[in-house]
Amino acid sequence: MNDLLGNPNKIKFQDQLSKAEQAAQQYNYQAALDILDGIDISTIHNDRDRARYGFLRTVSKMWISQDFKSAIFAFSLLLENTPKQDDIYYFLLLNGIGVAYYQNDNHQEAAVYFHRIAEQIGHFNADHAHFCWALFLLSNLAKFYSRESDLPLSNQLAEQGIRIAKSHSTTLFVEDFYYIYAFNLSENGADTAKVISYYRLAESFSVYNQDSIVMNKAREKITRLEKKI
Repeated sequence: MNDLLGNPNKIKFQDQLSKAEQAAQQYNYQAALDILDGIDISTIHNDRDRARYGFLRTVSKMWISQDFKSAIFAFSLLLENTPKQDDIYYFLLLNGIGVAYYQNDNHQEAAVYFHRIAEQIGHFNADHAHFCWALFLLSNLAKFYSRESDLPLSNQLAEQGIRIAKSHSTTLFVEDFYYIYAFNLSENGADTAKVISYYRLAESFSVYNQDSIVMNKAREKITRLEKKI
């Protein structure tokens, strides 16, 4: 009968994973970990779900504990056991390793992992089933390459994020993309009014998304730039 109606344990497991995923996407890592702690790991029966569960648990523990060295080891072990290299969770594991190296002040090693994602993420299309995670990855990559002064690649990634967000009628991470784009324009010596216009877009979306960090940074940039006009 379970084959006809759907295995209730599998349905519960997928529901818990989805809730943990939503919490992690909102950077609420303790909530994600609490949900994951309630999952019976004996119900995990395929590599994809193992990668998904492992990524969520590892990224949540990493940010809660700030133990980036242990996170590198944990993400790397998961990556070795995730055979499908075109899967979103494979890219998220690469991103996790890159972030952990970056936070551990090893930017050169971080760049190796971010570059592996950047090489392939251009093939993601707007219909990708996991567009929220694609936006998450694009936001991280755009920030990284902006900080590393590869502004053309950073802009390309931010523009791709905006296109995907528009195609799905979502505002998720859009404030990040416009803030990065404005910052890069400023670094390239663009017209001040044009830079301000993009910071205002970042501010507007940050207010809508209740992102106080980007909102305050955008307002600070706008105030400073308006004094130059």
